[in-house]
Amino acid sequence: MRRSNIKWFVLFFVSLFVASVAAAPASVPDEKLAELGYKIKAEVEAIVRFQLKDRQYVDNRHLIIPDGSSVAFLVTTVHPCRGMSANRITARTRDSKNLSLGDKLQIKHEGRTVDHCEIERIQKLESL
Repeated sequence: MRRSNIKWFVLFFVSLFVASVAAAPASVPDEKLAELGYKIKAEVEAIVRFQLKDRQYVDNRHLIIPDGSSVAFLVTTVHPCRGMSANRITARTRDSKNLSLGDKLQIKHEGRTVDHCEIERIQKLESL
């Protein structure tokens, strides 16, 4: 009986640990951003007049996207996004000029949509 309680106790804490790791937003190491010439400045709700054509691929959850005034933003998606390094990415936004939290990046390959990636976080970047 006592062994069974210990097993459930351990299982419970392992489950909590796994859930907390999975729930934490993915972050880009400061060293990686520094290599790209940036550091994080602040969290923001949207990118005004975003420019997807000038984006910079970081990894399968992160893109650097500039706005209309040459300020760059780090965009993080909720889940890893297949084809994030693809040439053809469009945005499904509520407002055609602004890219906001909850909007989606639509990844296309050979004319077909291969993934829809919801935006979880937007961070304003500062050039080094």
